[in-house]
Amino acid sequence: MFSAAELERARRIAGITESQDALSIEADISKDLSGKLHSVLIKAKVSKQELRAIKTRLCTYIIAALAMTFITRFWWAPLLTVIGATFEYMRIRSRAYKRAEGFERDYTAFLLSLASAVRTGLDPLVAMNESVKLFDQKSEISGELKQFSAHIDSGASEEEAVQAFGASIEHPDIPLFRTALLLSRKEGSSLAVCLQRLARVTRQRQSFRRKVKGAVAMQKLSSLGIAGCAAAIAVIQFLMNPQAMTQALEHPLGVKLMAGGLCMVGLGVVWMLRLTRAKI
Repeated sequence: MFSAAELERARRIAGITESQDALSIEADISKDLSGKLHSVLIKAKVSKQELRAIKTRLCTYIIAALAMTFITRFWWAPLLTVIGATFEYMRIRSRAYKRAEGFERDYTAFLLSLASAVRTGLDPLVAMNESVKLFDQKSEISGELKQFSAHIDSGASEEEAVQAFGASIEHPDIPLFRTALLLSRKEGSSLAVCLQRLARVTRQRQSFRRKVKGAVAMQKLSSLGIAGCAAAIAVIQFLMNPQAMTQALEHPLGVKLMAGGLCMVGLGVVWMLRLTRAKI
């Protein structure tokens, strides 16, 4: 019996059909969405089942918004759809960010281990295949290294395998690594020194990000405190004088002011929480 890798290699060599990488996330969802959202789904590693669940929740938000519009006659009821879609998008973005963070935790160690292996005379591609043994099997970098090995075993060219490494990780230093590795293969340049410099740049980036998080920690707590106070005041007002709250909601201007204030507080909290998640 032939293994899956051997069969895939035979298909590539014979040109019988286009190979479909079973580990590629992009192949799973390329027919569903495109553009920026498509890229976000790839970076968040969203499977077909999860994508169907997201679409189901979005349809639920739309149905709930239409039902509330007919029942309550409030113009702001359709905003539930926008809020629900925004919430789903933020969940996906948060998942992509966590994947990038998980990859970065082991990235510098990977670069330094690869540099050490290259200095001993080991081929960089062989060293990358062996590096998977150094990391936890459930880590993000281990998954990327396994996918890299799968590309090589299936008969893909070195350039294709290198370009696919870390393609689903939203990290600014990965393209530099791929470029350095390809140049070293084509031009014969020194790779070990370049890898050490890349590791130093990544460490500096991590240090700067920690400083930024520490600088805005108090502002984040303040925004949460302000939002909590606003919610507490609204609850107290509703418990002490529910008739006034009902009249405010029934008044055209009152409901607009309350909805506007709620949106401003919510946007402020979200902005403060996402302030340190910019690409640094």
